[in-house]
Amino acid sequence: MESEGGETLIGFATQAGDVAYDGTGLNSPYTGALVTELDKPGSDILDVFRNVRRSVRVWTDGQQRPFISASIEREFFFRPETGQVPVAVELGVLTLETVRPAVEQIWWAAIADSRSPDDFRDFLARFPESENGAVARGLTTELETSGQVVRGLELAQFTQPADSIVPQSLAAVVTACDISAGDPDDPRRITDGVRWGLVNMRLAVRHCSAALADDPTNPRLLHQMGRLLDIQSRYDEAEAFYRLAGTLDYSAALVNLGYLHRAARGREQDYVEAMLLYRKAADQGNLRARTNIGELFQRGWGVEADLDEAARWYNLAAQNGWPNALDTLANMYRNGPGEDGSGLPRDIDEAIRLYKVAAELGHTNAMNNLGQLYLRGDTGTPEVELGIDWLTRATELGNSFAPFNLGRIYRDGDLVPRDDTLAIELFQRAADSGNVPGRIALGRMYLDGRGVERSLEEAAFHFAVSALVGSERRPDEKEEGQRRLTELNLSPEALAAVQARASEWVAQNG
Repeated sequence: MESEGGETLIGFATQAGDVAYDGTGLNSPYTGALVTELDKPGSDILDVFRNVRRSVRVWTDGQQRPFISASIEREFFFRPETGQVPVAVELGVLTLETVRPAVEQIWWAAIADSRSPDDFRDFLARFPESENGAVARGLTTELETSGQVVRGLELAQFTQPADSIVPQSLAAVVTACDISAGDPDDPRRITDGVRWGLVNMRLAVRHCSAALADDPTNPRLLHQMGRLLDIQSRYDEAEAFYRLAGTLDYSAALVNLGYLHRAARGREQDYVEAMLLYRKAADQGNLRARTNIGELFQRGWGVEADLDEAARWYNLAAQNGWPNALDTLANMYRNGPGEDGSGLPRDIDEAIRLYKVAAELGHTNAMNNLGQLYLRGDTGTPEVELGIDWLTRATELGNSFAPFNLGRIYRDGDLVPRDDTLAIELFQRAADSGNVPGRIALGRMYLDGRGVERSLEEAAFHFAVSALVGSERRPDEKEEGQRRLTELNLSPEALAAVQARASEWVAQNG
């Protein structure tokens, strides 16, 4: 498609030849991410599509990677920056009696500048006596008479007609909020859920506001509203909804609240408070909470490191089929006791069994670990075909480690015939998924001219990106990227240029 004049941008949901997925909610991953980014004020059109690419890439595990074709000379904003600070609702200690007033404020803040009369009709249907009621009615009339109406989506379109619902059926309890904002990690969810970065915030906030206005004591809906506010980085408001849901013994809310404290989201890092919240959720049988407690003991976060205690918690979650716990427990059996003799005995057969269970549940890290185990010959003799099969499965499902490990096999040529072209393709896929060793390996291939034309500039670029995006948990990755960049002995001008290019890439892709 060509443009004969003017400025053009064409957005593609995925790379040429790849699949664009439908997702599990009301929207596809691309649509959900796009609508959310379009709604953010102050984002230039290129920023919008860069952020969409990053969200879709990350939250589909690298399986879908949007791109654009653009000839844009000037800045363009779908929603110009107003200079106003986004409305934050002061909730304090939320109670069941104050849920509806809080929801009214959140809903109104979300639609106050809407150009769709349907938004105001839905709001007034739940809050006819709102102090914003007169403004809502006036805006509805103004929009309808001025010809400035933007087509809306009435909430009724997302639910079945009441007279068609069978009593006691799932349809009788599923709301539009569940469909657009369900939490995939919630053991009490009633839909598949929508992953964090793919939630269509424009629809989800409206849906959950309406659902809570109708049913303000429902802990599942309270949790889902907290999650939406959490996604928007409105941490104090999110905490209020999480805490209220937690008082109603809703374990998923307790786990998310624990993560706010563990990850220092909007507050000081507090492992002790995180542990208390995880324990409450774990006592209710939440498998994610049990796994998180195991990690706190394994890493010594807020408690004295204790591999034996970590194994007990991982085992509690693994026995009930939680894939992350199965994979971590398998790692502990594969690695054997720690330096102090604590932990699990080395047992490769048990590690394989646990990896296979997790892999059958779709856990791609377990597939990757299983593939490496077979290729290393931990079972006795390397089982190359079996190892490559597991790594290939994990790669196809978007795992970021598997293509790096598979690329090394084809680069080194010890177990299979060397194939530099395939190695480059796999390292690129790993790098696109955020794998830093894969990006460093890609830089080395450019430096050596293997599978590609030798390019000092491209090698330097990949090393510079690695130095910027290396994991805080793995400082050695950042250090290696910086070390390899330094070893190239670039001129100050060339070094500044490549670092600027790397910084721009990180700003665009994360």
